[in-house]
Amino acid sequence: MSNNQKKQLTPVQQEYQKLQKQREIKRPVVKNCIMILSPQGRQCKKPTSQK
Repeated sequence: MSNNQKKQLTPVQQEYQKLQKQREIKRPVVKNCIMILSPQGRQCKKPTSQK
């Protein structure tokens, strides 16, 4: 969120934004990268042949 948008928020909204950022579930980026490189991950990503 840009600074201009933060300035327009009320103090309560700003506090909520901080709380939300702390509680946000982190994305499993490393796990997803490993899965893509693993044989099972490559098998899932292969295009299927259509008859």
